[in-house]
Amino acid sequence: MFTEKIVEGKKTIKARLVARGFEEDSDSLGVRTDSPTCTRHSLKFVMMTAAIKGWNIKSLDVSSAFLQGNQLDRDVFNQPPSELCDGDKVWKLNRCLYGLNDAPREWYNAVYDEFVKLGAVRSTLDNAMFMWYDGNDIIGHLCSHVDDFNYAGTYEWQEKVIESIKKKFKIRTENEGSFMYLGLNVQQNKDGISIDQKHYIDKLEEIPNPKKKLNEERLSIEEKSQLRSLSGQMLWVTNQTRPDAGFETCMMSNAGKTPIVKQLKEANKAVRKLKNSNDVKIKIPNLGQSDQLTVVVHGDASHANLADGSSQGAFIIFICGNGRMTPILWKSKKLRKVTKSPLASEILAVGEASDAAILVANSIREVYRLNNLPPVVCYTDSKSLIENLKSSNTVEDMSVRVEVARLREMVSLKEIVYKWVKSQDNLADVMTKRTASAEELLGVLDKAALSH
Repeated sequence: MFTEKIVEGKKTIKARLVARGFEEDSDSLGVRTDSPTCTRHSLKFVMMTAAIKGWNIKSLDVSSAFLQGNQLDRDVFNQPPSELCDGDKVWKLNRCLYGLNDAPREWYNAVYDEFVKLGAVRSTLDNAMFMWYDGNDIIGHLCSHVDDFNYAGTYEWQEKVIESIKKKFKIRTENEGSFMYLGLNVQQNKDGISIDQKHYIDKLEEIPNPKKKLNEERLSIEEKSQLRSLSGQMLWVTNQTRPDAGFETCMMSNAGKTPIVKQLKEANKAVRKLKNSNDVKIKIPNLGQSDQLTVVVHGDASHANLADGSSQGAFIIFICGNGRMTPILWKSKKLRKVTKSPLASEILAVGEASDAAILVANSIREVYRLNNLPPVVCYTDSKSLIENLKSSNTVEDMSVRVEVARLREMVSLKEIVYKWVKSQDNLADVMTKRTASAEELLGVLDKAALSH
């Protein structure tokens, strides 16, 4: 396989030998093919640790990673390219080539084995996140995404661990301070760390607008393909750095099998909205002592607002401390089932928000080795939901009784506190409604501080 790359401003051709792994039946061979990659919030956790500890955030890019994976424990033969060998010869592989189904897994195993030798503790919540400790004090934090490592730690830890990693694996590039990582622009200064996707957003293109068509006319096959492609691009931006575009992205993703011209125009409007506010950054400041951190989540829903009659739910989670905050995880998507009422939609949306917030709280406890979960507060603008959680009466809608019982149990176990907030102060409101203003959420992101 040949690909073009720009190296130091010059166009170069990169050649890579790729095996025809799709011809293998992994199930019959008993080959394990899964390979953990870090989640979005794990990546932000590493950056948050760096900001709290005053460490420099850095990255490593491994060269030809799959060829540095563990030895194959099965026989694999590959016909070499004619440019390298005569046609009557085959190669017996010692390690995985790109294209083999188990190549990512064997690479991950090699990484895991090396990290464990160097004293790493693997997260139980994300197998691609690793921590190093001196007693209960974290001294190094790293997450991996295939061949890309993002890390921070003490000078002594770097001298011992990172230098050993660089000797074990062939490294292509090293970065710190200001660099690109997994498509994110990472910048660090005295105030903390920020990430954005300005370069990516600038490249987004609107779909040619069929002005002669009526809003209710169906899109052509080509236009449908363009809308799906743009939806994927918007989803990438929204999930990484732009929660304020969650509503539009969700609507695009759920346009249905027969999208219409009106939806195409709305998608183009969403692109213009992103470009007109392209200075938004996710800021990760110093949040102070890890044992003083708190988790705040805003949850919201819009009943039956999607094209197929489904409801949209959204949440955004912040980690707070030292008078500052950072958004760590958010999502805007179609709820998992059709609901009968606005209250039922709010219950399901807040249920998902609560689960995600408890996950974040457990991550804090695990990473910083705390004895207890940090306090978790969930804000909703549904008074009916708050009243139901305070009551022991049976909910009339049987489809959400189990969910209400689960939320009540969280309250009784003191895992989470639910509070009512006005709609204009619910930061997830803009992620589920076209008419909601993004000003409040963008102000919070800019100041890196919550108003309550």
